[in-house]
Amino acid sequence: SNMGEYDRESAAEALGNLRLESSIPALITVSEKDPKPRVRAAAVGALGSFNGPKVHEFLLKALDSGDSEISGAAASALGSIGRAEDSIVLVSMLKKSSNKKLQKSLVEALGEMCDPAAADLILPLLDDKDKDLQDECCWALGHIGEPRAVEALGKILCAKDGNASFAASFALAEIGAPRA
Repeated sequence: SNMGEYDRESAAEALGNLRLESSIPALITVSEKDPKPRVRAAAVGALGSFNGPKVHEFLLKALDSGDSEISGAAASALGSIGRAEDSIVLVSMLKKSSNKKLQKSLVEALGEMCDPAAADLILPLLDDKDKDLQDECCWALGHIGEPRAVEALGKILCAKDGNASFAASFALAEIGAPRA
């Protein structure tokens, strides 16, 4: 088609927001065939609005695609769907991944799923030099409500780095710790 990349990306996101089951086949096709990675990733992400066996199977396959952008979008979609059994798959992928952007998507998804078992992997990532990943870890640990994160979050808060401080104070409030 002669639609531009941005238009196709926006259309994929809109189809996800509309939650029309009839758009699933089109989103799967775009996920597999669009020439632009951002458009494919947007279509994969949009599938997170649906929760059926066909979509679930497709997202698990996309998670394992070897393309970090597609895998990240699939992780986010699985986080939105929130099936507890998918947490194991996401945790296992986080253990293996060294790609910061993918790690961030995996941490975000695990945070959305509020899986306390994921906290063991997320806690050490709070010290990561990548600020976006560190922020995502704060948010995730807050959603999970992980009390072991309080000390590390306090240190981040004291460092007074804008975004990280905000994320850390949110997390501390969610966990219910007294704030500094």
